[in-house]
Amino acid sequence: MKPNDIYLATVGIEVNRWTKGRESTIDLVEWLPRIARAGFDGVELWEHHASRLAPDELARAAAVAKECGCPVPIFNTYVKTAPGDEHVAHRRADDAVAKAFGSVAYKFNVSGDSHADAVAFAREWAAETNVLFLCECHGGTMMEDPATAASVLRELGVDRFAAILHTLIAGDEAFERDLEHKGDLLRHVHVQNLDQHTDLVAERVAMLRELGRELTWSIEFTSPVREKGDAEACFAQSVEDMRFLRSCLQ
Repeated sequence: MKPNDIYLATVGIEVNRWTKGRESTIDLVEWLPRIARAGFDGVELWEHHASRLAPDELARAAAVAKECGCPVPIFNTYVKTAPGDEHVAHRRADDAVAKAFGSVAYKFNVSGDSHADAVAFAREWAAETNVLFLCECHGGTMMEDPATAASVLRELGVDRFAAILHTLIAGDEAFERDLEHKGDLLRHVHVQNLDQHTDLVAERVAMLRELGRELTWSIEFTSPVREKGDAEACFAQSVEDMRFLRSCLQ
């Protein structure tokens, strides 16, 4: 991961992203070369695009990623950070898939009902792998409040745990609170619906650059997602969004 890298979050081109079964409709062997040719620096890989692949299919997808120059630096995992054998098994299965792709970071969320249990689980997980843990700090989790999120991430250790800016196009108050509490913890940014907020995105990208943070970026969701667009429509808009963001970062 290099500063100003722009990745495609593959969840953004998946029509089944919010369905109950989350069945993948994306063939990585087909899509990874297309993503590289479009100019992305790699992908933030949705767990369900790889976790159900057979061993030979996983090996083939990882080989294609390397061959076509489309690395998988970030693996988007949905492991629940709560006690339970099923959650431990989930994280270890994801560790194996991420290792196959050479991922160096996880996009994850601190979840569950107990602060102490979540912290203990995350620490155990970090001890089993050497990736950077990027917390999405999603709404509806204990990390939704920026001050709480910053406190928990510092408790876990800033050498291995960092934050994703998920409020790039949010209202001024939400954006400023994230910068106030998590500014020094930010390592990655999720970009959503850029084409509907070009002036705001350009302004805030400039603000983030002035802070001197070495950030990477993912085009996560595009406007066609809200219109239930198919993979092609979402990908086409992702490419346009990436190009605009690239111009802001130059």
